[in-house]
Amino acid sequence: MAVVAWLYLANEGQTCFAVCPSKLFYGLPCPGCGTTRATLQLLNGNLLAAVRLNPNCLLAAAFLLFYPLLLLLSLLRRRHYLPLLVEEGKRWMGRRIFWVLFGIIEGGIWWHNFLVL
Repeated sequence: MAVVAWLYLANEGQTCFAVCPSKLFYGLPCPGCGTTRATLQLLNGNLLAAVRLNPNCLLAAAFLLFYPLLLLLSLLRRRHYLPLLVEEGKRWMGRRIFWVLFGIIEGGIWWHNFLVL
C-alpha cells in the first residue's frame, strides 16, 4: 500500500509514470532508475534498448524467469528450494569479493544513469 500511495502522491494522481524518490528529493538518479522501463523493453524483445536504459534489467529478467521456475520445481518435487537458495546467497554475501564486485557493477550503473537519465 505504501508503494501505491507513493506512486499516486508523487505523480499527482497520474498513473502514466513513476518518479524515483532519489531523483525527486536529491535531483540524482539512483542505480535502479529506469529498471522498470528497461525490463519492459527487454520483455518486448528490445535487448539493446533495455540495456541502454538500465543494465539492472538483466538481473530483473533473471529473477522473473528463475523464481517461478524455482517455485514450480519446489511444488513438483515437494521440497523447499528457496531456503537453500537464501542460505547460499548469505554465504556469497559474506565474502568481501562479492561486495567489491557488486560495488563496481552498481557504481558503473549509477554512473551510466548520471549520463543517460
